[in-house]
Amino acid sequence: MEKQRLFHDNQAKFRLLVGGAGSGKTVPGVVEAIQQSIEYPQNYGLIARKTYPELEKTTWKELLDFPVEVDGKDLRFIDSPIVIAYNKQKREITLFNGSVIAGAAFEDDGFDKFAKGLNLGWLYVDELTEIAEEMWDGLINLRLRRKVPCNGCGLIPVGRIVVCPHCRIVTIDHCAWGTTNPEGHDWVWKRWVASNNPKCWYTQMTSDENVYLSQDYLDGLAEMPEEWQKRYRFGSFDVFAGLIYKDFQDKPPQVVDAFDIPKWWNRFVSIDYGFRNPMAVLWGAVSDDGRLVLYDEFYSPEKLISEVSTIIKTKNDQ
Repeated sequence: MEKQRLFHDNQAKFRLLVGGAGSGKTVPGVVEAIQQSIEYPQNYGLIARKTYPELEKTTWKELLDFPVEVDGKDLRFIDSPIVIAYNKQKREITLFNGSVIAGAAFEDDGFDKFAKGLNLGWLYVDELTEIAEEMWDGLINLRLRRKVPCNGCGLIPVGRIVVCPHCRIVTIDHCAWGTTNPEGHDWVWKRWVASNNPKCWYTQMTSDENVYLSQDYLDGLAEMPEEWQKRYRFGSFDVFAGLIYKDFQDKPPQVVDAFDIPKWWNRFVSIDYGFRNPMAVLWGAVSDDGRLVLYDEFYSPEKLISEVSTIIKTKNDQ
């Protein structure tokens, strides 16, 4: 489909495919994993989700079952000649050219496991909005560093070079991509939609664009509440269910550039307490003409009152 082709054809280092339920976003995610592994021999890539049950029931299953045509017959990817070994316990698939596709779960394994020893050529995270920004940054900044021999002469480029100096062949494409349902104006939205970073590219798919979905399925989606449809049918980031001010947008005139707040403006601190659910603390000031300006925040789960009071005092003194 059109958006899937756009996703594969784009050359950005960090790509994102956002979509509604059943839109077909996971398929290009796993196809890209297969393509990267075939195109660059001895590559090593990671497919990840939040938990292992989610990984095995969706993303990993999509990878194993992806149809590959061999001699006019459709075979599952895992049963095709492309694969020479499959370690189910480690969730590692070895391809004919020495490349390996591994599966992992962030929540079940923890960041420490990922931070030690991984030497990746590519990374694919399904349902990217489910993981913390720090996890994504840690992996793309610390783990995308794999070196592989040139497919032409066997030379491994040294230093930061990934182009063989003899054959002029790109030996590996260090890249990462994600597929996800949107989760409002979160860190994923800020990085791919709100920023102008040329390394970050995205496209969106609606459920209606998938020509393989039945009309009954689409009719069922159309019966859901409007806010639900925005996210799960149309793949929109502009979902504000539960907000008091639903007209709020992360852009002018409601968001403005930083400025020095006059000392005579009345200031206040507001607190919404929580422990398992995150605690939110906002710092605000009111102008002479009654405009409210929020200029700082603290948001975190599992913080004791004593810890938060120290944070508040520190920020108040700044």
